[in-house]
Amino acid sequence: LLLKVGPAEHASLSLFVSADTTQLPTSVDWRNKSVLTPVKNQGSCGSCWAFSTTGALEAQYAIATGKLLSLSEQELVDCSHKYGNDGCIGGYMGAAYEYINSAGLDQESTYPYKGWDEPCRPREKKADGIPAGEVTGVHLLAKTEQSLMKALADAPVSVAMYASDPNFRFYRSGVILRVLATCNGETDHAVVAVGYGADKGSDYFILKNSWGSKWGIGGYFFLKRGVGGHGECNILEYMLVPTLKSR
Repeated sequence: LLLKVGPAEHASLSLFVSADTTQLPTSVDWRNKSVLTPVKNQGSCGSCWAFSTTGALEAQYAIATGKLLSLSEQELVDCSHKYGNDGCIGGYMGAAYEYINSAGLDQESTYPYKGWDEPCRPREKKADGIPAGEVTGVHLLAKTEQSLMKALADAPVSVAMYASDPNFRFYRSGVILRVLATCNGETDHAVVAVGYGADKGSDYFILKNSWGSKWGIGGYFFLKRGVGGHGECNILEYMLVPTLKSR
């Protein structure tokens, strides 16, 4: 928490809307493909939007280049204000991708995470993570399970959801199904969708959170598929995939 969704998402990057398809793998799980960094922890800072951004981008870049980099969420917190983000108060994944397109993004080791707002550190040389211009666009998915599944067959996806219910905050295991009765069409958190599958007839999406590895199932959780509308916890409401020059 906190996520913003609004006009700042429709910034100067190219924006595409995907079409559905029925030709999909029966299951996808990027956790065992060496394209995901270890689960991170945003702490008390409302920077979920930054972790959702880096999580999807780390995976896309690893798929494209074979190099898995841990990217700097703190740089996004500190430096992307002019694109519409508010650091630990909240932000937009689309605005974060626009910043990265313009400025590039350092690795976490170069610009480590603090968990609070700090002044933007001037860059003395080119970004050592993602170079400027590497992110060429943002793919906005249609609000359907088919669109998300199609995208997940290619790479992890930045997604928004509703996460303020205690049932989610204290989640430990299993597939979440209609426990969040207070969603009301809202989204207030951003995570990374990393796969989908089925277990004993229960279809689910696999998602990576940013609340540390002690939360949930090693920092991951499962949401029920096939519930209609905008999905369990509104997971289909807002889904973004960065497009890279190297892909």
